[in-house]
Amino acid sequence: GVRLGLSRIGGAGVAAPPASAGVPVVQIDALHGATNLIVAELPVPGDDLPTAPVAVIAAAGVQPGWRSAELFIEDSATGGLTSLGSTAPSATIGSVAVTPVAEVGAALFDMRSAVEVELLNAAMLLSGADDPALLNGANRALLGREVIQFGEATRIGTTRWRLTRLLRGRRGTEWAMAAHETGERFLLLEDDSLVTLPSDRVQMGATLLIDAIGIGDLTPAQAQENLSGQAMLPPSPAHAHALYIGDTWQLGWTRRSRAGWRWVDGADAPLGEEQELYRITLLHDGAPIRSVETASPGWTYDAASIAADQGAGVSGPVIVEIRQIGTHGAGRSATLEIAI
Repeated sequence: GVRLGLSRIGGAGVAAPPASAGVPVVQIDALHGATNLIVAELPVPGDDLPTAPVAVIAAAGVQPGWRSAELFIEDSATGGLTSLGSTAPSATIGSVAVTPVAEVGAALFDMRSAVEVELLNAAMLLSGADDPALLNGANRALLGREVIQFGEATRIGTTRWRLTRLLRGRRGTEWAMAAHETGERFLLLEDDSLVTLPSDRVQMGATLLIDAIGIGDLTPAQAQENLSGQAMLPPSPAHAHALYIGDTWQLGWTRRSRAGWRWVDGADAPLGEEQELYRITLLHDGAPIRSVETASPGWTYDAASIAADQGAGVSGPVIVEIRQIGTHGAGRSATLEIAI
């Protein structure tokens, strides 16, 4: 405690000094606790086309009193640290609590699957959203490496939530549906709770190392992410198909784009790359046997080429990988199986 002995000074005519009401401390008086840190690479986040990987940092605490931490990027070669400033306000972070959701189509609402997540503390809340809000980007979350959206959120425990009415594989992340596992990360993608790294701090193919330390951390929290540049590369083609006509295989697919996700004009998606180009790779027993490039969404595996491959000992199932080649590299593949 503080005890003050006060007495009046001055006399009449002395002006009162200016005073200030001060600034209130709005944070709750609670333990800060340790920092929980996530570094994540995201697909194209908006309507602009990135020219560098999109990497975000999110942080929160197991204790509701957690407020912030200082961020540093670590040089993997020297171990040197460069300050990135402070974290954003507490993010909503958790992990998958039960057997993860299965792989489904990404074009429609997933009404059968449910995601149960365990959040870091009871002060973190989730809420539902109606369909117009979802289609406008509400309730985006990172589940492992898949971006999902959820229309309904039900609290089933102190920190456990059940998410349903899902939109899956958002922004071309359907490739991550099959890789889910219990305990993987959950992150609600809210702009005001994320720190987006500037483009000069990220590079395709690099490993991003981040340290964070707050007033409750005895040692820094650490997280890393391998940057594949997914926001810079075209998504995999859609509706890949193969028809055997006569003695040839006719392959076709539909182009997708990093731009025009909202499809507001109802026409074809904008190209979003310097040129339209595809690479078709044929594999037999895991080894490539033929690779061609085409400027249109179709290719004919003609009789002469089939005969040449058979003459080289190829027979039976052949895997066809179709990738769009963008300005910054080749995207993920659409895959077919044919037989020769």
